[in-house]
Amino acid sequence: MSPKHFLSNLDRRSRTDSVRNKNVPVRMNFPHQVEVCFKVPKRSKSTEKGPAFDIKYGLYDSPFGALVIAVIEEKICALAFFDNKNPDSTLSALYQRFAGSLFTKDQDATKAAYEAIFVGMRTKAMGPVTLTVKGTLFQIKVWKTLLSTTRGQLLTYGDVARTIGHPRAVRAVGSAVGHNPISLIIPCHRVIGTTSIFDTQYRWGPDRKLALIGWEQAAKFP
Repeated sequence: MSPKHFLSNLDRRSRTDSVRNKNVPVRMNFPHQVEVCFKVPKRSKSTEKGPAFDIKYGLYDSPFGALVIAVIEEKICALAFFDNKNPDSTLSALYQRFAGSLFTKDQDATKAAYEAIFVGMRTKAMGPVTLTVKGTLFQIKVWKTLLSTTRGQLLTYGDVARTIGHPRAVRAVGSAVGHNPISLIIPCHRVIGTTSIFDTQYRWGPDRKLALIGWEQAAKFP
């Protein structure tokens, strides 16, 4: 189901049929109320002469569109959407971000990460989600701030700038939000403009952003 289609069918009073993917419970705490810890990827000495990282990736359909999940040693390093059933540009960005790495399509290696996000809250069978990120200290500050927000919470770029102690760095915050490598789990969709939630600059498209916000807002109602 596309984000636009999902948004048009969203109903706060009766949500049990809003999502047609039977593997994803509508009433789960989405997108994340799981334990998240950051681990910056480090190249091991044993691979100094080989690929920088051994990255496994998988392609999945989600309630918010098709996506790529990539992991390094079972730690999520990327989660990105793609449209028109063509992941080429999304994969190309992944290759550039982790240049010099070995990339292998492996659905088995990424299945646990997908289920932890979309199924784990219903089954309670999955362990904590671990993220491994590459970014500047400023970017990581911004991403950690986004992780500290709660489901359904919205904040402006200025709010984030003040939270990290750089109240004048609104543009830099916007750049960091836009370079978020792990959508959904690092909830960049919760950051909105001062006057409107209609953010045409949202990396994954305005329809998808509204769908995510609508999902979280609807989940606040019994």
